[in-house]
Amino acid sequence: MKAKLLQPSSEGALQRRRLIRLVRLPDLEGAKRMAEIAYLCGALSVSRDPSSQSIGPRAHISGFLEGLRRNGYEANVYLAGEDNTIPKALRAGSAGSHGSPGHRQATARDLARLSVAQYAGWRARRHIRPSAALVYERHATFQQIGLRRTDHSVPWVVESNGPFWYEASRERSNLRLIRTAKKMELECYRQADLVVAVSDSLRDLIAAEARLPPDKIVVLPNATDPERFRPQHAIKDRSRRHLVVGFVGYVAEWAGLDVLFRAVRELDPTGETLRIVVVGHGPARPGLEQLSSSLGIEAAVEWTGSVPWHEVPQQMARFDLAYSGQVEMEVGSMYHSPQKLYEYQSMGLPILASDFADARTLISSGGWGWLFRPGDVTELANRLSQAGGELPNPDLSASCRASIVKNHSWESRVADLLKVLRSTSLL
Repeated sequence: MKAKLLQPSSEGALQRRRLIRLVRLPDLEGAKRMAEIAYLCGALSVSRDPSSQSIGPRAHISGFLEGLRRNGYEANVYLAGEDNTIPKALRAGSAGSHGSPGHRQATARDLARLSVAQYAGWRARRHIRPSAALVYERHATFQQIGLRRTDHSVPWVVESNGPFWYEASRERSNLRLIRTAKKMELECYRQADLVVAVSDSLRDLIAAEARLPPDKIVVLPNATDPERFRPQHAIKDRSRRHLVVGFVGYVAEWAGLDVLFRAVRELDPTGETLRIVVVGHGPARPGLEQLSSSLGIEAAVEWTGSVPWHEVPQQMARFDLAYSGQVEMEVGSMYHSPQKLYEYQSMGLPILASDFADARTLISSGGWGWLFRPGDVTELANRLSQAGGELPNPDLSASCRASIVKNHSWESRVADLLKVLRSTSLL
C-alpha cells in the first residue's frame, strides 16, 4: 500500500502543511494529539441512523470513523443523509429507488438530485473548519463537494467504493443522466490529491477511466468492528438437524444468490438438511422468490427483509455457514470489497465464498472457509457438501476470529491508511 509522493498544489499549500506539523501537540503520556480530519459524504440516502436502509455504507462509515478515533484523530463529520435542511423524502429516496421509469420522469428526477447534490456540496464545504488538516470524502453520484472547492491548501482525499455512474445505471437502473454523472465522478478523482479504492480491480478501473497513474490510488479493503460482531452472539439450536446457510446484505443480481439456490436444490431437493436465510433487501428479491418456487425450495428459504442495524449480529448468529457469492459484473470485473466477509469471520463464522481477491486473501491468511468459482453451481454444491461434513469446529472458529481482530479491524485498516497519508506528506 505505497502511494506516490504527490506534489502540493502550491507553495502556500506546502507551507500550510508544514505549519500543521509544527503546531501538532506532542504526545502526552503516550496519547496521540492529532490534527482534525473533515469527513464528508454527499450521498443523500446514507446516514448513521439505525433506520437507514443503506446498511453497508452505514457500517462502513461508522467503522471508519471509529478507526480514526482509535488512532487518535478527531473527525468533523458531514453526511448529507443527516442534514435536516434537506427534506427527509429526498434523503430517503434518492439512491434507493429501482426500476426504469419513463424518460421524462427519470430525467426530471436526476435533475432534482443534481440540484440537491449541489446544495449538499455547498453545505459540506461550509462544514470544513479552519483547523482541518485533511478532507476525506466518500464519493457519491453527482458529486458536488470537491469539484467546487476553492481552497486547495488543505489536502483532499476521495474514497471510491465503486464506479457509481455504472452501478446506478446498470445495477440499480435508477440513473438517466449517465454521461453527466460519469464526467463528474471521473473529474472528482482527477482533482483529488489521493484516491482510496476498496479493491485492486476498482483501482485499475478508475486508473483506466480517469487516466490516472495507479500510484495515485491507494487500495484499502473493507474491514469489521470486532466489538460489534462477536462470537458470543452465536447461540444456536443444536436440536435442529439442518444446516443453515445465511446471507446478509444488498439483494442484487451480482450477489449470486441464484447460484446458492440452485446449489441447494442440487444437494437437497426436499429441503430436509439445508436451509437458507436471507437478511436484507434489494431489487433482485422478486426474481429470486420466483426462482425458489420454480426450484421447489421455497419452504427452505427464509426472507427477513431489512432488520434494525443492532439486530444484524443476532441474525448472523443463526448461521452455520455464511455466504458471499458475488459474480462477475458487466463492467468486466467484480470490484467490490465485500464487508460481509470480514463481519462473518469476526463472528467466527466459516464462509462459503466466490473466489475473488478479498475472500482468497482471508482464507490464505488465517481465515476459515471454502472458495468456489464465481457462478459455478456444481462447484458450489461440492463445497457446500464438504463444509457440511466438517462443521462445527470451535477451534477454527476461535483462530479465525483472532486473525480478523489482528489484521482486519477498522482500527488496523485506518492505521494503514494513515501511514500512507504521512508518507505522501498529505498528513
